[in-house]
Amino acid sequence: MLKKYISLKLAAYTIIALLSLLLIFHLVILLGIAPGNMVWGGQLETQGQRLIMEIVAFIFTALMLLMVLVRMDFVKLGGGMKNFSHTAMWVIFVFFVLNFVGNLSSPSMVEKAVFGPIALIMAIFAYRLAMR
Repeated sequence: MLKKYISLKLAAYTIIALLSLLLIFHLVILLGIAPGNMVWGGQLETQGQRLIMEIVAFIFTALMLLMVLVRMDFVKLGGGMKNFSHTAMWVIFVFFVLNFVGNLSSPSMVEKAVFGPIALIMAIFAYRLAMR
């Protein structure tokens, strides 16, 4: 049913754009351009904690972007990566569903109002890519 309303191309290009923007956002936090209290529910107490968590988030986001690119054949990797990307899309879907729930329960209004809806959209599009 979702295939009828959301084309594979729309889902792919949208999730690629959103993951790219998310990479830039994590970079902005890492560089200290934006305040670190607007991520992780504002619960990280030290700059060191924020640095570690943002590096992990940046790497994880880059890997998700890579899996989407492999899934859509924009990047071709050998060794069964195409099959792995299919499984990865289901993992990414679950991640964004959990991220959506976490954002809604966050004390940060930015996470609730901005990142919650974005996580929901990304979950829907990741689901569409997983169904391909």
